[in-house]
Amino acid sequence: GIGTATAGVPVLILTIVLGLHGMVAYGWRLVYLTGAAPIFLAIYVRYFVRDSDIAVIGRKKLAEKKRAPIGELFKIKDYRNRFFQAMLISTGGFLAAFTALPYLLTILEAKGSKFGHIPAVSLYIIGVVGGLMLIPWGWSTLSQRVGRRKLGIIGGVITTILGVVGFYLLYKSSLLGNIYLAALVSIFVLFLGEHNWGMMAAYLSERFPTYIRSIGAGFGYSAGLFFSAWTPIYILLLMPLLKSIEGSSDWLAAGLLLTVGGILWILGFYLGPETKDVDMQSI
Repeated sequence: GIGTATAGVPVLILTIVLGLHGMVAYGWRLVYLTGAAPIFLAIYVRYFVRDSDIAVIGRKKLAEKKRAPIGELFKIKDYRNRFFQAMLISTGGFLAAFTALPYLLTILEAKGSKFGHIPAVSLYIIGVVGGLMLIPWGWSTLSQRVGRRKLGIIGGVITTILGVVGFYLLYKSSLLGNIYLAALVSIFVLFLGEHNWGMMAAYLSERFPTYIRSIGAGFGYSAGLFFSAWTPIYILLLMPLLKSIEGSSDWLAAGLLLTVGGILWILGFYLGPETKDVDMQSI
């Protein structure tokens, strides 16, 4: 959550400095350049951070088998099942995040909204701080007590039931121009799309043994993008079908995709075991 929010700071600064016209004309190119900054951190980690002893043992185990990590992941049925479970959870997470994050601001500035650009951006920042930074942190802390699987399912149920409701309330608050209601709903919508991210990284890591953890958790996480990266296309396809209900806004299309993300969370966490007290060296 903090990383995602921090990554949005260059966009916010450039938008304030260049304005919307400047961002559309050429500022978006500068945003891509800021993505080069983490390369230096990656270089440092790659060359100066020492591998743990258990990771070294894991590499030796693979070397003895003369098999690449990805081959080990897909050769053994149990590990394949774990991978597809991780992919399912990640798909739900990305679909929820790719709906809640960008379409929050879109709906705050939808046709008929009483908010101008600056109030809408301010509300978006409030939502990011509350729903993207603080709530996932609290959710991950709660998972240490309740359990990651159980809390993941609970979170999925909440998002499934309230996904459409959250976006509808956001749309209505923008039409009313009620900034206090809009601030609360902004936090609520981002909560619906982001809560399980607070402990997803821990859960996915706890599903794989050390010697294939990087490829298992990492590839399972990234594979969630195969279907969720098309979220804007899904929204565009849904909007004509839902125009009689949502008008020129896209609150219902966004709410439905957020709901689908919640359903995938439920299925993904349901298919796996609880990992809260697992010994990482004994997986």
